[in-house]
Amino acid sequence: MAEKGVSIEGKTFTAKQIKDGKVEISEGTFIVGVIKDKKAQVLSAAKADLDWAPETPFSDAMPMFWGKMGQDKILYFLGKDDVEFIEADGVVTICEK
Repeated sequence: MAEKGVSIEGKTFTAKQIKDGKVEISEGTFIVGVIKDKKAQVLSAAKADLDWAPETPFSDAMPMFWGKMGQDKILYFLGKDDVEFIEADGVVTICEK
């Protein structure tokens, strides 16, 4: 199974690439997909850990949410087992080193 990452303009970047400084991601809007029935748990943890909530949580039936985040929050969500994917939803600047 491929390592989980954030998808920007069709290219996936892993948490390791971000942590190693090989990639810098600007703040932007991202869609985060989670395991079915785990969204409330993920969002509750994000509120407690980061004091963060998505701009659009979508309905409870949809296992995803949409919100503004920077590199720190992207790394946070990539570290969560219940998160399946993260992808940019709009203009995001990426700098590969």
